This record gives sequence, structure tokens and C-alpha cells, in this order.
Amino acid sequence: MAKERRNQPRYDIVAQIRVKRGRVNYLMDVRNISMSGAFISSDKLSEFSWVREGTQMDLHLFDLEDLRSVEVQAVIVRVVGPEGPGREGFGVHFEGLDPDQKQSLFELVAYASTQSIHPPPLPG
Repeated sequence: MAKERRNQPRYDIVAQIRVKRGRVNYLMDVRNISMSGAFISSDKLSEFSWVREGTQMDLHLFDLEDLRSVEVQAVIVRVVGPEGPGREGFGVHFEGLDPDQKQSLFELVAYASTQSIHPPPLPG
């Protein structure tokens, strides 16, 4: 069994991030979150050549249920491809959080910790 490397409890969340890379904005699903990082799921990792360990990025993270949001800097610390366990995606570690970002992130994580996960409603 793999050793647990996380320092903070993580919580499932229905949220998305917007990642800006040059002139392109990518919208991706957040699978879980903690005060120190998040796991971003994507079934199209092979299309994103920039997704590799050590890549730094600016993220706009927002919860889809009550629209809490926070903008943070992060670095990719783990990439899970199609051969890996669970869903494809990548883990990020939040960096350089100022007090306002920490408070916003704390509120988002606290909200995630109290919610049961529901799929989004069907249209119509």
C-alpha cells in the first residue's frame, strides 16, 4: 500500500478550475480539495503537453454549488495517466497564499467538508 503523502484532510467537491495558459483558458473539474492542494480530473491529459510535474500555474477555483471562488498559484506535483489508479488527472499544491487567499480557500474547503456530493441537475 502506498504511503499517504498528504498533510491536510481532503474533501470531494463539485467544483471547476480555470487555468490560463498563454491566450487559452482551460476549464477542468476538481475532484477533491484540501487546504494544501487539489486533484484535477481530465480525460484529455494527452492533449495538454504542459501537464507535467513541476509546471506552475495560476488557477481560478470555483465551487459550482454556491459559487465560492479563489484565485491561487499552484504547482503540479503528480500526474495520473490512463494506466493509473482512478480517474486521469493531476494533483496540484497551492503556493504563496496570502491571508485573503487562505481565508477564501478555508471557506471553500469548509463548505466542501459539509456537503454530500450530488451530480449536477439534468437540463430541462
